[in-house]
Amino acid sequence: MEVRYLGLDTSETHHPEKPVEYFGVKASEFNKQLVGGRKVKLEYDVQKKDQYDRHLAYVYVKQDGEWINVNAKLLREGYARINTIPPNVKYADYFLELEREARKNCKGLWQAYCKGPPVFSAAEIEEKDEGRLTNLLTPKTSNPYNHTEPGLDIEVINHDYQQ
Repeated sequence: MEVRYLGLDTSETHHPEKPVEYFGVKASEFNKQLVGGRKVKLEYDVQKKDQYDRHLAYVYVKQDGEWINVNAKLLREGYARINTIPPNVKYADYFLELEREARKNCKGLWQAYCKGPPVFSAAEIEEKDEGRLTNLLTPKTSNPYNHTEPGLDIEVINHDYQQ
């Protein structure tokens, strides 16, 4: 069974036409640590499957005797970005808050935005994209297969930004 985690997006690691993206390997490893070889529970939203016949779900795993939302954990720890696609919006507000918290605390992939001079101020980001940094910036390493490389290039992918 293939599952597409609802409400988030992680960097590519297995796309046949794209290179491995920044923080993709680390996110994949973190997810495997959370769910690998373990029983999971799936919570569906409005749609149960996508066009590729993958299950669309919020994934839960038992940790320290309690079921935790893996989708939320990935966002909270900075291993994913929010990506809410209607009509599956049950946790949209909660997930947005988790992403903002991870960004503020420089967790995971957001570390790249905390070191060195900012490309945009926090106010500009909030004004431009209503807090959704996901669509504005994507960090990339000069060598997409080396995710421990300290130097990062920041590429602006939304070219309609007016300075």
